[in-house]
Amino acid sequence: MNQIEQNGRQLLEKWDHFRATSGASEGDDRFRHFLMEYIPAEQARLGEPLEDRLHAHAASTIAVVDLCEALGRNHDALTVTEWAAREHVPRGGDVAVRTVWACTDACRVASSHADLFQRSTDLLEWIARALPRGERGEAAIAASRTLLVLASIYQTTTDRANHSEQSRKMEKILGRIITTWPDSEDPAVRFHVHSARLNRALVRIELADESGARQDLVRLASITQPERDMAGVGEFVDVAEHAIPILDTFGKYPDPEFNLRYLKAQRRRDLRELRLRTFARNNPARYARLASDAHRRTVRLLTRLLVTGLPVVLLLRNFEMVESSHIGEVLFSDGGYRKEHVRRISATKGASTIDRLSTAVDLVSVSNAAAGELELDAVGLDFGRPALRRPLYLSNDDWLSSVAELVAVADVILMWTSEKSPGVVQELELVQRLGRAGDSYALLEPQVDDPVYPALTKQPRKDTAPLTASDPLLAGYRDVVELGTDRPTADAGPAAAERLADEVLSRVQELGRRERTERIRTLAARAGHVWS
Repeated sequence: MNQIEQNGRQLLEKWDHFRATSGASEGDDRFRHFLMEYIPAEQARLGEPLEDRLHAHAASTIAVVDLCEALGRNHDALTVTEWAAREHVPRGGDVAVRTVWACTDACRVASSHADLFQRSTDLLEWIARALPRGERGEAAIAASRTLLVLASIYQTTTDRANHSEQSRKMEKILGRIITTWPDSEDPAVRFHVHSARLNRALVRIELADESGARQDLVRLASITQPERDMAGVGEFVDVAEHAIPILDTFGKYPDPEFNLRYLKAQRRRDLRELRLRTFARNNPARYARLASDAHRRTVRLLTRLLVTGLPVVLLLRNFEMVESSHIGEVLFSDGGYRKEHVRRISATKGASTIDRLSTAVDLVSVSNAAAGELELDAVGLDFGRPALRRPLYLSNDDWLSSVAELVAVADVILMWTSEKSPGVVQELELVQRLGRAGDSYALLEPQVDDPVYPALTKQPRKDTAPLTASDPLLAGYRDVVELGTDRPTADAGPAAAERLADEVLSRVQELGRRERTERIRTLAARAGHVWS
């Protein structure tokens, strides 16, 4: 144990003693007085030069922060960080710069704990405001880095409920870097400015500001030598040049066309029977708007993933894995009408696996634009239907060409079906033709002959062959799991489905850890024809 760590442990023992004898709040006040006032006063009494005293005090305070982090005392680490920042950052000069660097790193660590996230971001925002704008040299490097770290903390937060608000905060923070040091001659600051511009472009994609994102990307792509040879800057230029055609292509991705016939029939019946509550809920325009918004969010997500080369996980499926619906004659009608709207929500063995993947990764799903309630309603979730959070509603006219593009860009493909319906067969053939079987997984539901539903709804019974693990269309898949077996094995049953999900998540993590330049080069070689 070195002298600095020994001194730090002695200080923490004193802090613990103050808390034990005076209570938590008063104990913290007593320790703050001791650390931030008594010790500096003693150093002054010994006649040390002011600058030396300030550096020594800042260093010893940050040493306490480091020790708290090492001991898992994360609340205490952030508390001392706050004391150090408010004491030394306003002083300016070299001691302020060193304190900013240390406090920024401490806030990055603390922000990974949900209960410390807000305090960490509040402190970084205070530091950014406390530093004078337009600083040069080391101060400019520290200040621009602090703002970049603050933006990255907002980017990595798992607070999905406030994601849009966090993204707008990020855009403002990154914009401050760009506007504060637009012509800096310091290489480190210019690197921060270029990094901020690329990240702002990505944020603007999420915020549906394609024009603003394109401006930032074009500005980066226009960087010339010798600046392009600066460490790290060449990568930003490569990403920008890769991103511009992707943004142009997916910025024009077609809006969905919905078949709202089922919803309209629901509403007519609600009106006939004076069911005003469900009449208000079954609003076709509302469902169409919600589905369109979800579709556009997925397009923006897909664009951002492709721009950075991050893994895309694609779910292909037989639509009846979720539900089926139609309007037609029924054997029994509680309303006495000749035709009824009929909807069957499927209870499947693989729904929990799909739901797990949909929660853990951004699972892009080709969704049913003719489903009863466009696969958005809460009722289906109550019956165990998985939540498909990233839907893409494709046009019937060119769905196969759109699926071909998605198969080309996807890093991981998951097929979920029970049968060889015409659409599923075409998608399976696409996977084989494009050479993507080695990146694909299959989750096979049992095909159950249901004579009751066709009889009640006067629909013809289906005569579609089941899809089995031995089918040549699944040759070369990374993993195929059959869920219909009564005797679970390594390749069948619930445990095998969980293993498949683990493999998919592990694969996504492994792909995401690769260098960004490697990711985008691999993607461009495989799928560049989609946007070229």
